[in-house]
Parts: sequence; structure tokens; C-alpha cells
Amino acid sequence: MKRFSFTLVLLVLIFACGSDPIPAPGAVVLQAPENLNTCTTAQSTNSSQSRVTFSWVEANNTDSYDLVVRNETTGQETSNNEVIIFESSMVLNKGAAYSWWVNSKSEASTEITKSTVWSFYLEGTETPSYIPFPAFLVDPAENQTIDISGSQNYTFEWQGNDLDSDIDYFSLRLGTDANDLTTVASNINGSTTSVTLQPATTYFWQVITVDSEGSSSASEIGVFSTL
Repeated sequence: MKRFSFTLVLLVLIFACGSDPIPAPGAVVLQAPENLNTCTTAQSTNSSQSRVTFSWVEANNTDSYDLVVRNETTGQETSNNEVIIFESSMVLNKGAAYSWWVNSKSEASTEITKSTVWSFYLEGTETPSYIPFPAFLVDPAENQTIDISGSQNYTFEWQGNDLDSDIDYFSLRLGTDANDLTTVASNINGSTTSVTLQPATTYFWQVITVDSEGSSSASEIGVFSTL
């Protein structure tokens, strides 16, 4: 009986003193280029391109970073991977709006942590009109579960930005498949609109911003669920 008790205590101590869980890499804090502004620090390399330097603050529990930059005009994404310092540069086409973010990675973890997404405009030789920045999704929040038992109408909210201040309207796209969204509301003058939702459903949503010149940009695709 004493031997059994000793063995039980030993097993408890072994499990109690097990290794600590591996922490996920932290999210970086972006620094430059400034969000929702023109990139004034870019260095022109030729008549059509400039070199842009991106910087951020070191993240906890992180060994390397992936810098991702998306041209909002073409939708093309470019990456600088396995960056071990806190800045990196890219040569980008002038006269376009860009979004960028940084993914934090750790050799001790399989998790990848994405930073917030910032946007900027890289001016060309002539800038007759700025392309609107992608809208920032506000409500519902990412991965939020909302209760629509009282009313199946839900009010979506976002923030639009354009250096020209000439946003004409927004469109809301919604669906149960991120790759198959449908425009459910268009020609929205403000930054909110109400839509009827179904209970117990996972939805994906996106906002399209259109300016007076007909230029447009698409927001990130958000996801939420209903009760």
C-alpha cells in the first residue's frame, strides 16, 4: 500500500512539473509607412517605381517576420519572408494604394500571428486622383458571435478613407463561403447598413469602396457567426 501511494504521488509530481505550454508569437506594432497617408519617405528608383522601407516594433516570442504588401489596384501580394530585423524594403509601382501587414513566426511554435493591416498611397509623377483605401471593418468584430434572436436584422458598420475625400458610395458583400460573396446592399452613402441574417450560420463579409472617379477598393474579408 505504501509503495502504491508513493508511485501515485510520484506520477502527480511528474505531470504537475511538466513543461510550460509554448507561447504563440506576439503581434508586431507597425510603425512606417504611416497608416492612411501618402508615403513621404519612399525613394524614387525610376519614373514608375519607388523603394519603400517598412518598419515595425519587435514582437515577443518571435524569431522571424514575413512582410506582406498588397497592391490594392491589381490585388497582387508580394512578400519578404524570414526577416530577422525590424524593417524591410520593397520596390513598388508608383500611383497605387497599398495595404501591408507583418506575420510573426517562432521556431518553437507552428502558430503564425498577423499584425493589424495598414494602408498607404505611393504617389506617382502625376496624381490626378487617389484610389480609396480599403474600408476598415468595425461591426461585427472578427470571429464575433452575435445573438439575433430578438431581431434578424443586423446593422453592419465600417470606416472608409480616401485622401481625396471623394468617396461616392459603399457596397456590402455577404455570404456563407469566403470565395462566393454576393452584393446584398449597394449605393450606400454612409458607413452602416442593415441586413437580414439567418440564425446558427457562419457568415463572411466585405465592403467595397467606390469614389467619384469610379476607382474602387475591397476591404479584408471578415467572419462572424449568429446564434
